[in-house]
Order: sequence, then C-alpha cells, then structure tokens
Amino acid sequence: MKLNPTATKVPDGQAVMNTVFSDNAPLLEFCDRLTETGSNIQKGYMQMLAGAMSALRNPKAHANITIAKDDAMRRLMFASMLMYKIDEAVKYSCIEEK
Repeated sequence: MKLNPTATKVPDGQAVMNTVFSDNAPLLEFCDRLTETGSNIQKGYMQMLAGAMSALRNPKAHANITIAKDDAMRRLMFASMLMYKIDEAVKYSCIEEK
C-alpha cells in the first residue's frame, strides 16, 4: 500500500492505526499472526495504538486541555512502550527505514 500525502483525504489518527496494524492485512506485523496468540497480539497492539490516537492525541490536539505532571509521565511511558513495539514490528516485517 502506498499513500499519497498530497491526496485530498489522507488517513489519520485511529483510521491509520487500524490500516497499518490490521489483523487481516497489516502493513506492519508484530509477530506470526497464523497462531491464535499472534493474532491476539496483533489485534491488541492495533487497538492500543488506535486508542492512543483517540484518547491521548486527539483531545490534546483539538482542545486546550491541561495535563497534570503525573498523567503526562504515564502518557509518555505508554507512548514509549508503543514506539518500542513499532520498532520491533518494523524489524519483524523486514522493512528498511530510509
């Protein structure tokens, strides 16, 4: 799948996470999806990433909200874990970053 950043409608937020990490035809795989465990892992991380876009990114991006220091630290730790898993998925999927 190739996306055109100048297209009228470019996937964003939750929709892009559901596309990239889909349980059916993902662009990035976390592990072997042929097993029930692998399928559950793929689906779980897809849902966490989509949820992070909806629950964490969108409210802060679309409204002027204040986040307490402790909440900001929890969000950073969660985002760090997700980014680590994305790095693993890139390696597992044999994608070369340029």
